[in-house]
Amino acid sequence: MKQNDLRFALASQGATICVQFLHPLDIIKTRMQSHDGQTHKNLVPKYGSISNAIKQIYKEEGFKGFTKGILWSLCANSIARVLFFVFYESKKEECNSYFGHGSKKSILIASIYASLLGQIITQPLWVTLTRLQLNVGKMNGFENVKFTIKQIHSQHGYLGFYRGLKMSLFASCHGMIQINIYEWTLSFLTQLEQYRDLNSFIAGGFSKGFAIFSTYPMTTIKTRIIQNQYIESENPKYKSNFDIANKILQHEGIKGFYKGITASLLKGMPSKAIYFFFYEHFKVMLNVGRPQNNY
Repeated sequence: MKQNDLRFALASQGATICVQFLHPLDIIKTRMQSHDGQTHKNLVPKYGSISNAIKQIYKEEGFKGFTKGILWSLCANSIARVLFFVFYESKKEECNSYFGHGSKKSILIASIYASLLGQIITQPLWVTLTRLQLNVGKMNGFENVKFTIKQIHSQHGYLGFYRGLKMSLFASCHGMIQINIYEWTLSFLTQLEQYRDLNSFIAGGFSKGFAIFSTYPMTTIKTRIIQNQYIESENPKYKSNFDIANKILQHEGIKGFYKGITASLLKGMPSKAIYFFFYEHFKVMLNVGRPQNNY
C-alpha cells in the first residue's frame, strides 16, 4: 500500500469511529424498510413512527436492542469506507494524470470504480449486518453474530452472503452520487469563501441527503431481498427484484419504497456531515490534505 493510501485509510477510519453513535437510527431504518405492512411473513413488528419504534424496541428488547450489530456495523463501515476512499483517491490521482487535476471525468470514473469494487468485496458484511438488525430476539453481541453467520451458511451456503448483490451493485451508485455531489458542493462553498471550516460539514450532509433520496427505493428492495424469510422459506414472499418492486407498488404504493427514510436521513445526513468534517481534517493532519489551489 502506498503511503498516501495508508493515510487516506487512517483518515477514513478515524472519521468512521466518530459517527458510530448514530447506529440505533440505522436499526430503525432497516426494520421499517423491511416491513410490508402485512400481518404475516415479517420478521419485525410494524412501527408507525420513529418514536413508536423506539418505544417498541425498548419494551421488547431493552436498551441492547438499539445496539444490535453495532460492532459489526463499525467493522463493515470501517472496511467499506477505507476501501472506497483508498480506491477513490488512488483512481482519481491516476485519472488526473490523463484528464488534468480536479477534472469532473476523474471524479466520475474514480467514484464508479470505487463504488462497484467496494460493494463486491463488502457484500457479505452488509448481508450479515441486515440480518443482525432484523433479529428481534434476545441475543446480542458475539452470540448474535455467530448465530446469524451460521444460519445464513446453513440455509443457503456461501451464496447466501451475496444475496441481493445485483441490486446492491445498482444501489452502489449511491456512493458515486454522493461523492460527486460532495466534490461539487465543496468546490462551490470554497469559492464563496465563507464558513471555510464548515465547508466539508455542509457538503457532507447535503450530498448524503441527495444520495439517500436518489437511491432509497433500491436500498428498500435490497433489504427485502436479504431479510430472513426470503432466504430460508420454500415459498418465499418475493421471487425477484421486479416482483418486490411490483408488490411494493401494488400493496403499499410509492410510499412503500420510502419506508424508514426519515430515520435514514436523521442518521445519514449528520453522520456524513461529521464524517467528512473529520475526514478532511484528518487528511490535513496526516499531510494528505487538499492543495490550496484545488478549487
